[in-house]
Amino acid sequence: MSSPNQIFFGPIIGPCMPGPPHAIEAISADLDPEKRHENTLENAMKFVHGLSSVNVIELSLTDNRHEIISELTSKVVTKSIFPNTVKEVMNLEEHIQVTDRVLNSLESFTHCIVYITGLTILVQALYISWSKHVHALGKHSCGQLIFAHRDRTSDSYKLFDSQTGESFDPQSLSEIIKFNRKMSA
Repeated sequence: MSSPNQIFFGPIIGPCMPGPPHAIEAISADLDPEKRHENTLENAMKFVHGLSSVNVIELSLTDNRHEIISELTSKVVTKSIFPNTVKEVMNLEEHIQVTDRVLNSLESFTHCIVYITGLTILVQALYISWSKHVHALGKHSCGQLIFAHRDRTSDSYKLFDSQTGESFDPQSLSEIIKFNRKMSA
């Protein structure tokens, strides 16, 4: 498997999650009162990036089943965990070994988005493998696994945290991506 679609923003440490509610206040406190509300999002992003980096990896579950367009970048997701055809569909043990190899081959990330295409048993293998990694390395060492499920009504993918089931807004990562591109330009 070649390297997945990857978006890296650094050199900063830690997970990139929205800061505590006082984060914007902390930024605002250092600003001139007349400029306190100018560029609040940009200042908040600078604060967040002062604490963390974002390294997003996007994969499809199976290769070439559908053209997957990234919800973050609008580019085609070209890397996958499994090939288009799986010979022994019910061989869960083999599927877990494949997902173990893929997860072990990835660089460190804060978010891994897997666009769900293909067989349900492959999703189970991915989840089992992910759970083993979380158990072995600790929750905060593994980043966040996000499942992207196709929504035919909106013709887009809806993102859900694999551990909690909470809906994940792709706009928040998109804003960070845009901000980092602006900062690195």
